[in-house]
Amino acid sequence: MVTSQTAPIESPLIRYCRWSLAIVAAAMPSYVARFGVRPIRTDLLEILVLLTIALYIGGQLRTWSAWRPVRSGIEIPTALLLLAGLISIAVSTDHFGAIGFYRAYFIEPIVLFYVAIDLMRRPNDFRIVLVGFAVGTSIFAVLNYGAWVIALKNHVDINLGNAPEALYTSPNSVAIFMEPAVAIAAGFVLYSDDRRDRTLALIWLVFGLGSMLATLSRAGMLTLVVLVFVAVVTMRRTRLKLAILGTAVLAAVAVLQIPFVSKRLYRQFDPSYPRTTYFLRCGWSLASSASSHLSCSSARSCGGVGRPTRGQPVWPSLCCGAARRPSSRSPSTACSTRRTSTTTSQLSSGLWPPSRSPLSRSS
Repeated sequence: MVTSQTAPIESPLIRYCRWSLAIVAAAMPSYVARFGVRPIRTDLLEILVLLTIALYIGGQLRTWSAWRPVRSGIEIPTALLLLAGLISIAVSTDHFGAIGFYRAYFIEPIVLFYVAIDLMRRPNDFRIVLVGFAVGTSIFAVLNYGAWVIALKNHVDINLGNAPEALYTSPNSVAIFMEPAVAIAAGFVLYSDDRRDRTLALIWLVFGLGSMLATLSRAGMLTLVVLVFVAVVTMRRTRLKLAILGTAVLAAVAVLQIPFVSKRLYRQFDPSYPRTTYFLRCGWSLASSASSHLSCSSARSCGGVGRPTRGQPVWPSLCCGAARRPSSRSPSTACSTRRTSTTTSQLSSGLWPPSRSPLSRSS
């Protein structure tokens, strides 16, 4: 005999916590609103995260004895990460500051992660949080548009390597923040069966794409190319493949007509150009170093002409684009490679809801 079981009644605090999680997803850029008195400082995003965790604990108090944490499958790597954080506190010269970073970058994000996977069990739960993320990124995109409007209205000389942006300290950080939003929106547009979801996702995609292109981030544009490639490969119907590819080509041609974009991408596929893309510079530097290594090997086999002095590297360093100078102890420069200009890839912190500061990447 089949018996029906009554679904457990959800606490109102749990429902409020789910909406609070959606607000956290929408307010991720709010970490820039910092306040407090040294040495204790916080930000708006952290307040929202702590409020969400408090609502979750309050909602579970009634059934606390039966509560069990949701298994994610990454408990061991998470424990190792926490252990590494504790070691960093021990070896830090500023223990109080290190504890603050440990709280903001380790403890709170991990706790919020387990709260989120416990709250988002049904499709509608995901929808609530995703709507918050869509609204937040769309508002952020509008703010970035406003930064461009103000700059153009005031006739500001636009620095192509540091395009106008609203909140972050680098346009590349804006591009990194918008990339997941663009990918998720594109996924709903291409694969959702619900017409309403596709329409809303298309509006979201327009805001996100425009904001990404406004950053003039070359890595962000490369991400869009990869996104189109993945969409074409994963789409099953041939007509849709051709439609996506044709639309992407036409859109790329139209975008290249924008003066700022065309200037930003000028001679990007010329490895000898000092401002070419970072990845091409890496390849060019490695190829030049390998060529020099082969020349040195050939000269060594012919009697040592151009042979490097002891301790002078001949194989390319793992650091792409590292400056190469001939050793001052060697009169020969046959084995020295030319100095190549580089940009530095800066890594601040993660992007996902628990993050406090954006990734800054050289595009």
